[in-house]
Amino acid sequence: MFNEFVNSSIPFRRTAKEALSRILLGIFLLAAVPAFGQDVLLSDAIESDSVTIEKIDSVLATLATHQGLDEEARGKVSAYLLESRVQIQNRLNAEASAERYAVTLDTAPAETAKLRAMLDEPSPGPPTAEDFGIDDRTTFAELQQMLTIETADLTAVESQFVELKEKVEAELVRPAAARERVSALRQRREELVVTVNQQAGPNEQQILANARKLFAQLSRAAQAAEISKLERELLTHSVRVSLLQTQRDVAARRLLELNERAAFLRLAVDESLKVAAVQAQEAAAATEEAVADKHPVLRDLAEFNADLTRELPQRAAATQELGIELERTRSEVLDIEQRLARSERRLEIGGLSRILGSLLIAERRRLPQLSQHHADIRARNRDAGRLGLERIRVQEQRRELASLDQKVQELMAEIADDVLDEQELAANENEIRELLRTRRDLLVQAESSYGSHLQVLGNLDIEQRHLLDATDKYQEFLAENLLWIPSAPIIFAGVLEDGMPSVPPALSPDEWLGVAAQLVESVGQHIGVSVFCLALLILWLMIRMPLARQVISMSEKVGRLSTDSIVLTIGSLVIVAIRALPIPFLLLSMAGFIQTASQASDFSAA
Repeated sequence: MFNEFVNSSIPFRRTAKEALSRILLGIFLLAAVPAFGQDVLLSDAIESDSVTIEKIDSVLATLATHQGLDEEARGKVSAYLLESRVQIQNRLNAEASAERYAVTLDTAPAETAKLRAMLDEPSPGPPTAEDFGIDDRTTFAELQQMLTIETADLTAVESQFVELKEKVEAELVRPAAARERVSALRQRREELVVTVNQQAGPNEQQILANARKLFAQLSRAAQAAEISKLERELLTHSVRVSLLQTQRDVAARRLLELNERAAFLRLAVDESLKVAAVQAQEAAAATEEAVADKHPVLRDLAEFNADLTRELPQRAAATQELGIELERTRSEVLDIEQRLARSERRLEIGGLSRILGSLLIAERRRLPQLSQHHADIRARNRDAGRLGLERIRVQEQRRELASLDQKVQELMAEIADDVLDEQELAANENEIRELLRTRRDLLVQAESSYGSHLQVLGNLDIEQRHLLDATDKYQEFLAENLLWIPSAPIIFAGVLEDGMPSVPPALSPDEWLGVAAQLVESVGQHIGVSVFCLALLILWLMIRMPLARQVISMSEKVGRLSTDSIVLTIGSLVIVAIRALPIPFLLLSMAGFIQTASQASDFSAA
């Protein structure tokens, strides 16, 4: 099909090239007549079979020396030639794209089959310590380095997955736009035929007419090339979409594997922190007991180290809990995205119906409580600020121990006033040095612990914001489509059975309590709108009394020949309507908040 299309277009291309060359040659000759002897090489350059960008540039250079044109005509000819240059580049780009589509038609099926074979292979089991080469000799720093590498790979694959997902969505709607573009291009080509056949006007110089024809011919050639590219794009659409979908599935599988590997390493890092913290705590307790009857400087150092060791296990446990919450949030985000995709497919296949409405209502009830997540984000922001300050404090304490000898001498100066024995002084100096080394190591662990906790805290914040975005997107989809689906029963419309009416939902206290809970939740979720509505309601209530006095004043004028008027009646009606507005406004506001609640019931949606 491609070969037939290309072969059928060869005569047209040859004819077009010959016509374009003649037009361009005419423009050159008209521009170069005053300086023909100087432009022989340029004339030879444009007598070939096709018009190129280089030939356009040569004519432009010659045009600048032409003396038979006024400035207005020279500017128009130059503009046509510059636009002609652009059209040549557009044609070349379209031809290159068409060639790539032709190559894709040959290579995409094989590549898709290869990727699908990879997907059919059994997935690797859960990661183990042997997969990473982790043993008893693996240090905490090495585990952190492994986790950093896995996290970077995870981020890259996640970005690739999102990009492929967007490409698939764009390609699914691309054929309609491509067909519309082909129709517009064909209409434009027919319109340009008039410009190509148009002769020079009575007051128009021939070089300007030739430049206009050249631009029209090159535009038609560029549009023909773009049409060819779009036709090949449509022809290869199915194989390209299949390849993109398979690449997306491969990236999704790889993303799950990397998530498992990162979670395993995160647990390994947390366990390493716990083990190191327990060992440090035991050693610090032993040291604290050993120096209990020694100089206060030694006791203070040992007590400080013991306090640090007691903090490390707590921080490690808190980091591990955050890691578990992070994985749970990621799973929740993925679940909501998949549910949204399923709902969109159901709507696309089945259309709007009562059954789909029931499914969508059930989906809306399963959405997470956004108010709780907003509160968690605010609490985490406060925790991040507090932990950041504590980490800075630990870093400052580490910098104080940069010169260990200087710190030892400072502490020994305090002991020298109380201890005179040289041997005891030497023993105290050794113990002080060892305690300071221990403190420095503990501070390093504490800083790493704070860093790991802050990193997990930041990742959790990102994932929870993703969860909020996904939930908002799903809620918008549900609100948009549930508006047109008769999915809720009519209040008081019970089904008569055995001659007895069913109990109306409006008489059930549980239903009204549920509506009240939904109203409170929705008000908390839309605090800005709530404050605005409350302020507007208070404003209305404040102006009711002045309006009442105005009505009384206007009523006193009614019945008097000198003051009575129809305007008083109309004004009174307007004022009464304004004074009555707070009640319907309050009811409408409550209805709006209930309808936007994330856990709306059938009764509240009726």
